Amino acid sequence: MVVLLWAMVWSVTGPECLPGGNLFGIIILFYCSITGGKLFGLIKFPTLPPLPPLLGMLLAGFLLRNIPVINDSVRIQHKWSSSLRSIALSVILVRAGLGLDSKFCRRCRVPSCRGALHAPFAGRRLRCWKRYPNLTHGRRQLR
Repeated sequence: MVVLLWAMVWSVTGPECLPGGNLFGIIILFYCSITGGKLFGLIKFPTLPPLPPLLGMLLAGFLLRNIPVINDSVRIQHKWSSSLRSIALSVILVRAGLGLDSKFCRRCRVPSCRGALHAPFAGRRLRCWKRYPNLTHGRRQLR
């Protein structure tokens, strides 16, 4: 199945899917990360919770980049890599947002906005206290 998919992509894209091309690197990275995730999902220790598949995926990417023989044939250009990272970040944030509890978010809307706005205003207060100590009459308390 893997070879069939690679042959289909090769027939459409040509040399871009041969070893050293961007699509070849992306396909190899994809299949190695899926395999690493499945393998790490199978590892079970009696006293620990199961290992997350994401750890296997990260290890597969680390090994593909740091083994010199594999690194020569699996290359992804920086422009492609940065675009894929941006897409992956968007997917992760969307999936995290879909997992939120909407009732809890509605209930905590005001306190979270207050907390988000408090940090910049606290920094401005401290700068004003340092510049103009006479305006605060020597008191340095947050209200």
